Amino acid sequence: MCAGASAYLTNGKPLSELIAAIRAVHRGETLVPPEMVGGLLAHLIRRRREIESSQKSIECLTSREKEVLLLLSEGANNAAIAQSLVISPQTARTHVQNLLAKLGMHSRLEAAAFVLQNGVHDDLALI
Repeated sequence: MCAGASAYLTNGKPLSELIAAIRAVHRGETLVPPEMVGGLLAHLIRRRREIESSQKSIECLTSREKEVLLLLSEGANNAAIAQSLVISPQTARTHVQNLLAKLGMHSRLEAAAFVLQNGVHDDLALI
């Protein structure tokens, strides 16, 4: 499951079900109550679409903008971006403004969160 869980049991289950669940997980099985499967699948499908959409949105960025976005996601300010990429702080600022506009975002923090929440960090690191 997304958070690393291998089983989910609702409150009020008898001890025998808890023990059976522990044994099943120990065998490598994943347990989800049948009434939760539909919602879980819908969530996973929605999340996958969000990630694919995020990956497509970064395709519109130039290689330099992708480098800047990666540095933003690591907490770099304009001076650190400039130093890392051997450009002026003003040029770094321009790249930040351009990538924010292309992604439809309003802040550096929003861009950093976008990278971290959508799993595109590794895509950016492959530049």
